[in-house]
Amino acid sequence: MMYRILVLAGALLAPIPAFATGENGDLFIQLAEQVSAGHGKPLFAEELYVEKTLPGSGDISVFGAFHVDKNFRSAYAGVGKRFGDLQVAIGVGSARFDETSHLTVNPWIYYSKDGLEGYLSAEHYGSEEAEPWFFTGYVHKDITEKVFVGVYGESGFGIGPMIGTSLFNEKLKVWATLSAMNRQEEGARVIFGILYNF
Repeated sequence: MMYRILVLAGALLAPIPAFATGENGDLFIQLAEQVSAGHGKPLFAEELYVEKTLPGSGDISVFGAFHVDKNFRSAYAGVGKRFGDLQVAIGVGSARFDETSHLTVNPWIYYSKDGLEGYLSAEHYGSEEAEPWFFTGYVHKDITEKVFVGVYGESGFGIGPMIGTSLFNEKLKVWATLSAMNRQEEGARVIFGILYNF
């Protein structure tokens, strides 16, 4: 737990890089901490996302994405393309859970304009037969300069309202969601997230 606090504190004290504040930046780095709470002990998850715009391409980028929690590990590399305010991408990599390794494919889309942000991701696990797809998505809208509200959905979690705040010139986002629609008896009922953009 201490290393999570140190990483976050160091990030907040760091100067804002030029590429994080300009529209023409060609590098984007994002750290995320997520806590899922429900039945049993809370589940902590860390994520790292790095994206680099290809020189001369303007709207084509390559990325790497990594996820670690108690029961799951994954790593992806992929390519994305922007169409105005919409980004479409696909990643290929590997994931390991339930003592099994999986070849994974992860298509996703992202949209952001005028305080409206949306994201939809689908992960396919090649060796999984029971539930080979895992979906994550959200849509939220700024209602003030620092507060946004929306809807969040995730496989196993269901769908629920989302509320969050943006701090430190939008370098840091803190959000929470409560499962309002979930047919499963087990799994998370509340998710808290911290997002830091370099």
